[in-house]
Amino acid sequence: MIDNLKKQRDIIAFEASIETQITDFMKSGFERVYGDVRGFLSGFATPPTYPKITKENKDFLNIVAKTSFVELMDLPAFVPEGVVVDYLTYINVLHDATTKLQRLVPNLLNNYASFLGTIINFEDKAKGSWVSFEALLKKEEIEFERIVARLKSCSKEGRDETRVTIDKVVGRNADWTSVFKELGDLNSDFYRINHNDIKKAIEQCVVNLDIIKKNINNGKYGDASHETVKTLSDMAYSVATELEFYAIIYYKIESLNKSIKDTCNGIVEIYSHK
Repeated sequence: MIDNLKKQRDIIAFEASIETQITDFMKSGFERVYGDVRGFLSGFATPPTYPKITKENKDFLNIVAKTSFVELMDLPAFVPEGVVVDYLTYINVLHDATTKLQRLVPNLLNNYASFLGTIINFEDKAKGSWVSFEALLKKEEIEFERIVARLKSCSKEGRDETRVTIDKVVGRNADWTSVFKELGDLNSDFYRINHNDIKKAIEQCVVNLDIIKKNINNGKYGDASHETVKTLSDMAYSVATELEFYAIIYYKIESLNKSIKDTCNGIVEIYSHK
């Protein structure tokens, strides 16, 4: 669905840029994105629970405190599939992504619902332009691409191993205190993203999309501007992309928590037999 939304966004952007008048552009443009964006929003399932968190492992830290890094460095450790950076680097990147996702509801979902609501309540507004919305989307897109690039730098394509060694996940024993602290901060910040707020905003967007669909079928918006159709398509694609990103980051955080937990438990198990 997202790939098709991107394709339609690009087509609509091109058509909106040409001077030739396209008859009933609102109807043709809206119908091209309506099914996909409504289907995506209606079918989007927010994570049922927050990620399972890993708390500071005191038994593990006691071992680290009395054991040299040289002795520990070649012991097994675990990472999320494909990750090739140390824990602190990866936590920092996921925290960056989480900070952006905290703006998902106020910056994108609520603004999308507001944009759609404005078209519903003030039909003449559909004849105008939406400079502020387009500026917001451009800013969010640049930030999104920056974070995606950072995430890609943390993994290697084609690499699926999850078992490495301790020296690949920390550079020294002292890093473990920071790992637990930064992981705790990451989990806490992700918890602040209210899943119910996301669901409510999605539901409002779906309601508004259905009303606009009905209005178009009743002959409204025949003289809507190209800018309105372009903004509608741009926002649909941005909202879908960021919602998908939200789900991806959720599972990345959950996977990281599990990896760190497995690493600590594995070391404790090894030293319990010594």
